[in-house]
Order: sequence, then C-alpha cells, then structure tokens
Amino acid sequence: LVQVTGQRTTDIGSGNAGDGDSGLMLTRDQNIVDMGYQVVWNVSDPEQYLFNLADPQGTIRAVAESAMRDIVARSE
Repeated sequence: LVQVTGQRTTDIGSGNAGDGDSGLMLTRDQNIVDMGYQVVWNVSDPEQYLFNLADPQGTIRAVAESAMRDIVARSE
C-alpha cells in the first residue's frame, strides 16, 4: 500500500547525514554557498510511483538539487 494522503520530505545540504557536498553550490560571481533546504512532496499516482521509478527518493533529490543549483548559479 502506498500512502497518498500524507506529505513526504527530503532534506538536502548543510549537515544532513550521508549528504556529502550536496549543499555546496557555486554562484555566478564564483562564490561558494552552503545551503540547506527541505523539499516537501506527495504521491498523486501510486501506480506511477511504484512501477515507473526505480528510486523515487533519489529522483526527487536529484531534481531538487538540479533546480536549486540552476537558481543559485544565476545569482550573485
């Protein structure tokens, strides 16, 4: 059974265990920032969640990091 009514969270960066350097990002003016943020997400389609993603948690983490790095890279 997949719970679809609750929210799930993924913590990224700044001191999270096993996170490595995921919070370190480079800005447009070539400064390094160390960020910590939380992504809140939910499952809308259990069939897609179970059968179309090999690692849903890892996919959410990768997409969130990519989006945040894009925003930070355009900032000074």
